[in-house]
Amino acid sequence: MPDVCLFCPNRADSKEDIFSTWMTTEFTEFEGGFMPVTRTASALEKTWKNWTLAFSTIRAVCKSCNSGRMSQLETPAKLLLAEMVRGGEVRLTEVDQLTLGTWATVKAYVFDSGSAMPSAVSRDECLILK
Repeated sequence: MPDVCLFCPNRADSKEDIFSTWMTTEFTEFEGGFMPVTRTASALEKTWKNWTLAFSTIRAVCKSCNSGRMSQLETPAKLLLAEMVRGGEVRLTEVDQLTLGTWATVKAYVFDSGSAMPSAVSRDECLILK
């Protein structure tokens, strides 16, 4: 885990969800994949209980990045993705596509930073996203 924020020179002093917590209400695990949730709240809790990655956090970013740019990306991405997962018709504008691509890249970089393997992402690549 990095001591410095992935996206700026600040100290990594904020916990970031590896797998966005809101997604646990939209997806459920099935035979190694995922599908939209159609279960009751109690069944959903049991489904995710043993899948620890869904609730794992990592100290890889600073509070400023987490509550600033990352939150600004997550909010519109969540609206678009949740609607798509539910099977809704979503027409993606160029801005929507850029938002989803950037959000997915940020989440991949956070996931990568928590790996025991050598990072696949350079510091310069992370800093571009700031």
